[in-house]
Amino acid sequence: QIVVEVDDEVPDFAAKLIARGLDVTGSGLSLRVTLKDESTYDTVRDVAAELNAPLARMELSRHKLEELFTSKTADPSSLRSSG
Repeated sequence: QIVVEVDDEVPDFAAKLIARGLDVTGSGLSLRVTLKDESTYDTVRDVAAELNAPLARMELSRHKLEELFTSKTADPSSLRSSG
């Protein structure tokens, strides 16, 4: 998911994102949008521009500290010491 925060409350922002096919939770100034692919960022940007919604933050959400150091494609065996 990506976290999207706006500086001013824009009531139609979440509704327009949903209408464009995105999964959105939250309301008000902070939303969580399911990241389908890279075009999700473009859709959020485009809707913000249409509504003149001032984006304060748009970033990938991390739930665990471990996610900062590993990726879903990392092979755990490559992290082991050989010696």
